[in-house]
Amino acid sequence: MHTTKHWKPITLLIFGLFLLRGAINILMLPPLEGSDSVGHLEYLRHLKVHNGAWTPHHMGLSNHAAKLMKYFPSNANLQGFSIAYEHGAKEYQDFFARPDSTLQKLKNEAQEIPFNQASTIWLPNEENWQRKHPPLYYFALNALVNAVNPPTYLGAIHWYRLVSLIMLALSVIIVAIFSLQIDGFETTKSHRLINAFPLLPLLYCAQSMIYVVAARISNDALAYPLNAAAILLLYLILKSDNNRTSLLLSVSCGLTIGIAFWTKTYALAYLPTLLVSGVLFSYFSKKLMYLRNLAIVFGVALLVAYPLIMINLGFSGSIDGATIRQRAIEYGSGDVNPLKTCIYLFFQSFDGYKQFFRMLVTRAWTGNWSNIGNYLPVYLAHAALYACITILLVKRLIKQDRITWLLENKFLVFSVILHVLLFAALVRLGIYLYMRSGEPGNVAGYYAYVFYPTELYIFWKLLAPKRHILVASLIVVLLASDFIGIIAQLLFYYSAGSLGIAKMVVPHPGFLHLLPHNWSLAPWTTVSFPIISFLIIVYFFVASSFAIYILRVHTKKAG
Repeated sequence: MHTTKHWKPITLLIFGLFLLRGAINILMLPPLEGSDSVGHLEYLRHLKVHNGAWTPHHMGLSNHAAKLMKYFPSNANLQGFSIAYEHGAKEYQDFFARPDSTLQKLKNEAQEIPFNQASTIWLPNEENWQRKHPPLYYFALNALVNAVNPPTYLGAIHWYRLVSLIMLALSVIIVAIFSLQIDGFETTKSHRLINAFPLLPLLYCAQSMIYVVAARISNDALAYPLNAAAILLLYLILKSDNNRTSLLLSVSCGLTIGIAFWTKTYALAYLPTLLVSGVLFSYFSKKLMYLRNLAIVFGVALLVAYPLIMINLGFSGSIDGATIRQRAIEYGSGDVNPLKTCIYLFFQSFDGYKQFFRMLVTRAWTGNWSNIGNYLPVYLAHAALYACITILLVKRLIKQDRITWLLENKFLVFSVILHVLLFAALVRLGIYLYMRSGEPGNVAGYYAYVFYPTELYIFWKLLAPKRHILVASLIVVLLASDFIGIIAQLLFYYSAGSLGIAKMVVPHPGFLHLLPHNWSLAPWTTVSFPIISFLIIVYFFVASSFAIYILRVHTKKAG
């Protein structure tokens, strides 16, 4: 069987599995699982109550939202927000430690909370940084869910999550198309052609962290497909030799990146990457085509993003709207000098290197926005992958004619530059977090997932000819850790269980009682424990069977 000839049904199957896995997260995760979940929900409620009016200067948490915190268990990262605990917010174990009658009463009340209730009292803006987020995702989500007009708060949350999941799932189709465009390594006597499709979409969907984005109602859900589309267009631009086609692709790509910036500001990472790559490729190839095309992408993207950039500058004094440094200065905590802080973190304390390594390796689960981590084999697999890529990249540069190799692998070079600049931006964010708190910030490395297709491309290009073995190993590790994580971590933790020091949960005598009993009293659940268990079994059975079949096909090709 040639898998590329059956790409449509295979893509639809992966798309369906993605929706099923995302639905499991939607049903499992409490509304306030993320430390900034309240902010995202208030953003949407503000638009609904104010007929879509976007007023970023006046979007602090309402008293209505603060009162809701008593109905749902809260993430431990909310501890820094005094208003949460002033209004009765409790973490998972404390939440479920109350009598069953109290929990049942809270569940009944939570099911009836109206969503469209107007609020006239606003808490300080400092408690809600969501007001600085670009509005496109929230506008789209609000407009789509308004068509349904759910009357209750929980009903609105489930609709928002469902629409976010559908948005996010579009990235699967784009990644599949992207992988179809990638050529396998050249056929030799000992190796037949191995196609990137469908191994790369499978690897993309095996990442646990991706599914958390929709369940938390985050603007990343729309940013992922937009950035995946931009990456696909950039790949086609660098691959095309047709002048007219490359111009059309360049304009389309610029529009896509500009729109992506109106969704999530980390799309800014494209802009310096485009300039550096354009100059580099044009200089070594002696052709201005690359500089012209990437300059068009840059110009169109900047033109579309310009209004929001000006709004951000006026609001926070920064292009991306970040207010962390300003708040650090206001609070008088930490060092307010970025350069001095950078020197300290990387040349005196070395905490910066620790955070950078942690950010690179521990991206397979929920980052710092959750208490949930992953298992050691998953982190070791990621660490080994990055080490292999780094070593192979250096070896290729040493052995090859560097200019020829650079021009033959333009998109690979572009991808490396993009990731370096993206991680530099995340390090900058970590420095600003340090300036506010006085401690090294645990920056969410999963922000880099939005550029995950380019990382998959780097992986595919540099790890040939044995990449099918490495891809298979990583898919097996990720699916296994995801299954164990759901059974032994997520469900257990959200039912008042505890996570072990090494993230290995050791069931106690009341394990079987705790799980279904507390799950039935969880105020956010809309299905029974047997139903969620059935969905989990179906997903992993189908996903594992499909992955084994595809991996066997590709292993035979490599034989």
